[in-house]
Amino acid sequence: MKQIEEWISESLNPDKSDLKRVNSTLIEYQIDRLSLSKQNLSADQIDRLYRALYVCTCSFFQTLQATINTPETLQRVWLVLQ
Repeated sequence: MKQIEEWISESLNPDKSDLKRVNSTLIEYQIDRLSLSKQNLSADQIDRLYRALYVCTCSFFQTLQATINTPETLQRVWLVLQ
């Protein structure tokens, strides 16, 4: 799960790459484990949420790459998602 947490953090803020910064990015967006557990999510639910973010985002990006053939269009569609 730590790898997925790192991936989420890097996706939110690519300039932050070490573990301390991973935690600070998750905290900044209030999707760190402590913040989520304070919102009554269990550890299993948090793991499930992190996996879902990873799988959905990667799948969506792969679909974009397979269907869109210009970098400019890909970038515009990706920005809409954010």
